[in-house]
Amino acid sequence: MVSMRRGAGLPYIVAALLLNTCVARAALDGPVRVLVDQSREYSADWAALASVLSPSEWRITQCYTTVDEELLTHADVMVVRYDRFNGTWNAIMTEAAKRFTRTGGGLLMIGQGWRWRENAPPQAGEMASVYQLNRLAKPFGFLFQTERGAPVAASTVEAVPSGMAGQDPAYTAGAEPSLLTDLGGSAEPLLVGPGGLLVAGGRIYGDGRVVACADPTGFVPGGDNRAVVTSVLSWLKPTEARDLGDPLPDVLLPPTQIRFGHVEVAIPPAVVYGAELQALEMALFDVGKTVEKTLGVGTVSPVRVVALPEGTPESVVPGALIAYGAAEGDLYPILETAVRAVVSSCIGPNRLPGSFHDAWVWLATMHVLGTLGHPQAAAKQKALVEALAPLSPKEVKALDPLGPPQDPTGRTLHLAKAVSVIQEIEGQVGTGFWSRFATEKRVRYPLSSRSDVDAEGLVGILNAVGLRDARQFLRDRGVEVSERLPL
Repeated sequence: MVSMRRGAGLPYIVAALLLNTCVARAALDGPVRVLVDQSREYSADWAALASVLSPSEWRITQCYTTVDEELLTHADVMVVRYDRFNGTWNAIMTEAAKRFTRTGGGLLMIGQGWRWRENAPPQAGEMASVYQLNRLAKPFGFLFQTERGAPVAASTVEAVPSGMAGQDPAYTAGAEPSLLTDLGGSAEPLLVGPGGLLVAGGRIYGDGRVVACADPTGFVPGGDNRAVVTSVLSWLKPTEARDLGDPLPDVLLPPTQIRFGHVEVAIPPAVVYGAELQALEMALFDVGKTVEKTLGVGTVSPVRVVALPEGTPESVVPGALIAYGAAEGDLYPILETAVRAVVSSCIGPNRLPGSFHDAWVWLATMHVLGTLGHPQAAAKQKALVEALAPLSPKEVKALDPLGPPQDPTGRTLHLAKAVSVIQEIEGQVGTGFWSRFATEKRVRYPLSSRSDVDAEGLVGILNAVGLRDARQFLRDRGVEVSERLPL
């Protein structure tokens, strides 16, 4: 980018920027590799970046683990989005980003400092005025403003004509964009607010390029501003081919910390730190022992548990259980998801009919967590039982867990009914029920078979674990298994 004072020499700037973009396109060999950092704050808009750009020109990696220097050696452009949550961007990562950009990489920083301050936790104290993304932005000559007066009206934001904004600089701002301070005084403006105040801008840094944008809800790959965002990413391309080695996968997951047999529990450092991580590892170790003691069987099925930010689509980790909601001081969501994974593995991969599979896994999970002394488990169990309280005995019997529930309320009631039936079975069969059930399910339906267990198969399993006349037992409780056919 060419240094300039705002409002001077725009025709020359446009020509220079367009020429630079063309040079970058000509010099690169193969698709441009873009690393999208999703480890601090997940963005569904940026998760869809690959669907917006041409796959022949761009290769996108969604990164849910901590960005480090080794990862950056495989990337041409890095996108860091840091809107409102208080994660940590430390000095080591900043130095890695500076080396990455200085040697030809492109860096796009998107944030909203004032919003972070409004949502800063009370315990942050003096740090409440220091937006975490500024740890990265300051060395590149930008500062995301954290004053409460920083938000500006979206209607006042407009694009500055330049090569970065493409031929049509029209721009639709998002909700309450904020402002940037240009510490170096030489940033090329891209988006400006009232009086020419900077909302987004860029500059050359060593052999690389940097863009900072303070409109995270408007500056997204899809929608009205698709052309502007794509042009900015094109401007951030290296101007010379870089030796990057093997390309990164489409999705980068956190490192695995704990393993139960074939069940992996992956915990990203961005979710838990220090003493909390140690406490979590100890709790997970107790989970493994307690599950095997409660169910009486070991794990057999490969299942991954990954703790990712709220809103992460399940599709990014096929076959995994994602633990949402883990926050500072609250490890319960990860524990519950880990126990569910282990329990599912113990019971086996074949699904039971209707709501019985989820009910079996759910109830076994609550047993294990209750044994570990987690009050949340008892509260959840009580809440599910109370879901049936408003219904009459006739209405409760009419609920058939084998039938397909039509809405969320129906799913809750079907789950509650299935749990109540299982609890009655557990009471009749007695000690060892869970171990006998899991073992019998495996024997009758080996892991090589991936077919679901039907209602008749469920009757067979319950008879085998010691329930007297399981067919009639279920029918008496409104579970419509078929009559036994005469021989």
